[in-house]
Amino acid sequence: MRKIKRKLRDNKGMGVIEMILMTTMIVVMFLIMASTLTGCEPEAQVVRKEPIRGRYLPAHYETNTTLEHRYDAWNDEMVFVPITKTEYVDDTWEILYEIEFDDGAHAQAWQEVSEEEYNEIEK
Repeated sequence: MRKIKRKLRDNKGMGVIEMILMTTMIVVMFLIMASTLTGCEPEAQVVRKEPIRGRYLPAHYETNTTLEHRYDAWNDEMVFVPITKTEYVDDTWEILYEIEFDDGAHAQAWQEVSEEEYNEIEK
């Protein structure tokens, strides 16, 4: 028992092997992170963005229901409790765009715009 206590007391700090292993792990992690960041391709650039059509959504109230997981002490079990909220949604003007990228890809996307932009495009 005394020998074990003495060995524990004499073994202070990290040894040479532990230091080499720790340094190697840090270098490997750094290399993995660097290769991940440099391996990303640049995003495709938008070449053409042409409006197709617009839509106007008037102000309205919207009802949203979510389920919340709660503990029911009466029945000693977990239950889903519906939580319903009514939210006011302002007027919304949107435009559907046909988008062409420099790599030849095409996409369509709705974009929310101001009323002035919407009126310009709808002319």
